[in-house]
Amino acid sequence: MADSKKEFSNKKKKPVDLLGGRVPPHNLEMERAVLCSSLVSPSGFARVVDFVDDSSFYDNRHKLIFAAMARLFSRGAGIDLLTVNDELAATDDSEAAGGVPYLAGLTNEVATAAHAEQYAKTVREKYGLRRLIATATSMAVDAYEAPEAIELLDQFMPSLFEIYSNRSESGYVSVGDSVTEAMEYLDNHHKLEGELTGIGTGFDELDEYTSGFQAGDLVIIAARPSMGKTAFSLDLARNAAQMYNKGIAFFSLEMSSMAISMRILASEARVDLHRLRSGRLQDHHWAKLARASSTLSESNFFIDDTGNLGLMELRARARQLKQQHNIDMLFIDYLQLMKPPKAESRVQEVAQISRGLKGLARELEIPVIALSQLSRAVEQRGGDKRPVLSDLRDSGSIEQDADVVMFIYREAQYQKDAEDDVEISNIAEILIRKQRNGPTGKVELTFIPEHAKFENKSDRAAIEAARSFAGASNAGSSSSAHIDSSGMVDIEDDPDDDAPF
Repeated sequence: MADSKKEFSNKKKKPVDLLGGRVPPHNLEMERAVLCSSLVSPSGFARVVDFVDDSSFYDNRHKLIFAAMARLFSRGAGIDLLTVNDELAATDDSEAAGGVPYLAGLTNEVATAAHAEQYAKTVREKYGLRRLIATATSMAVDAYEAPEAIELLDQFMPSLFEIYSNRSESGYVSVGDSVTEAMEYLDNHHKLEGELTGIGTGFDELDEYTSGFQAGDLVIIAARPSMGKTAFSLDLARNAAQMYNKGIAFFSLEMSSMAISMRILASEARVDLHRLRSGRLQDHHWAKLARASSTLSESNFFIDDTGNLGLMELRARARQLKQQHNIDMLFIDYLQLMKPPKAESRVQEVAQISRGLKGLARELEIPVIALSQLSRAVEQRGGDKRPVLSDLRDSGSIEQDADVVMFIYREAQYQKDAEDDVEISNIAEILIRKQRNGPTGKVELTFIPEHAKFENKSDRAAIEAARSFAGASNAGSSSSAHIDSSGMVDIEDDPDDDAPF
């Protein structure tokens, strides 16, 4: 594969005319309007510089004139007909830019600085179309030589993503408008009377810290292997789908959709996951699984198990799910398994992925929950092995881009004899190390490994109390009924069955 790729990239490319002699998209009138508004108004250039640069213009004269304006602007100098002409003369570009007559003609255009942004947006759109044509032309040329389609797509995805991303709107609003919007937000949430402002997690204490997962937020859930990242994320997804009727998209880059479904079934039905995998199921297990399957089938929950998924592919699929099924929440298991864009280092690759995920959350206006691996430094250091932000693997940009960073920590993973200590073996700590708009802290949950499930500690205590009560009531009785961990009375398991874990 490597040899074919090298041969593909080194072959001489033949020119191909895909335009059929047609002139590329452009709008000279709008280009002149952008330059006119910049020349006649002191604030004109500042209004358009966020939308276009000199490369955005089709006419070479306009490229040179705008570049001269940009140099003046960067020095804090005024921009008018005389200063721009002097700047062009200083770089020997005056004649190529049309000279004083052309500059003077620009000031006579029917344009106003009040509409400068709209002129610039039109110029930007035409430039985007020209870039798409150029990229598509290069793809068509290379497609004749490419050994594989996926290789060609991988080569051009960054260019396409850049074209899409280079469509920024004005980044400022007045304080008055912003405060008014904030007051409306506060009023709407005040009317909720203590209800969650975001999507609930299903874990009471965690919701107290976060008020639920907020739209537009990137949430990172990180842990070392075997701490329960996938189990915890599936609990969050299942709780959101069932308790709050939310649409869920779960992208599993590590496990198949079948494996994910088995975990969800085990958790929902409270049936030993090992039994599901081995097929050692009894009648009462089938009954619980049937009920769980019926409940899960009614939820708006979608699983995509495509491996080696890139940012562009993820964005396209997420948009489709948002449009067709109105998803409210997106999960990625896990970040480091995403197909990285081409970059100079692994750190830069992960940085681009984390920025892309944050951008996706804002674009779709939904929370994006991405799982992440931790570095081995956690296990190599002595003493307390609870992870901290610096343990995030491959890139500090994950910490910077994330709105919320949570770590999963289970002491039992570091104590060989913890399995005999029920209190330690079942305790899981959710460490909120960063929350951009809220407090940090620790939440203790109960982890049930045989069900691949996390629960509120209070829920587990109630279940254990019910078990104790049932045991006392049935003392001396030959009844085989018992209360299982779901709180439902069921038939007792075969005493000869082996423990699952």
